[in-house]
Amino acid sequence: MVVDVEPVSERLKAARASLLAGSGAEIAEILNAAIRPFLPAQFVIGSKDIVDQEGTRVPALASTIYLPPTAAGAEESDNIPADNVVVAMDVQETMDLESFRAAYRKVAAAKALKRRPLGSDSIDPNVIMGLVFALRATVPMENFVGELEALNATTPSERWPDAIVFAATGVINYAVQFPGEKASGNWLIAKVSTRPVLRLRFISRLSSPRQVLTRSTRC
Repeated sequence: MVVDVEPVSERLKAARASLLAGSGAEIAEILNAAIRPFLPAQFVIGSKDIVDQEGTRVPALASTIYLPPTAAGAEESDNIPADNVVVAMDVQETMDLESFRAAYRKVAAAKALKRRPLGSDSIDPNVIMGLVFALRATVPMENFVGELEALNATTPSERWPDAIVFAATGVINYAVQFPGEKASGNWLIAKVSTRPVLRLRFISRLSSPRQVLTRSTRC
């Protein structure tokens, strides 16, 4: 099947332009509205507290993608069961290193929530995808790479943010390098039994050609 990506590309460009023109609390609303058309019909994007089976609660993040409790056979409430959540994303207008640390802690808390075990034949990571999103940064992207590396060094890998997104600049995410092979990306975090080297990768949206910075840390 051939898919025409041009309409999708144009919609993404329009969404980015709307985001960059936004400010304050409306940024999360614009972002959620931009993501919503790409979601499967049964999923919702919004902002609600997340609660796991042990009663641990994570305060609402601005953008959370989840399966509504009513669709899962439960009554609607102000909380989302952790088992129903796919993505939890902190959203900011302008991010400095201090607010990045706060966002990191929020995302790590969401990813730490307990979820029911998947089936024995499943190979999917049973964890919420966690993202940090900001329109722009007050310091160079490289500073965030260094800060992310420092925070990851003291945080279990299953709680690391999957990507840090700056709408005006670029994305920080992960690549993987196995011994004897070149680095490959762009990876989202998953447990790998052979324990490869995880690299933080910065891809600037505005550079030409694309600039890639990597730093290695073993999990």
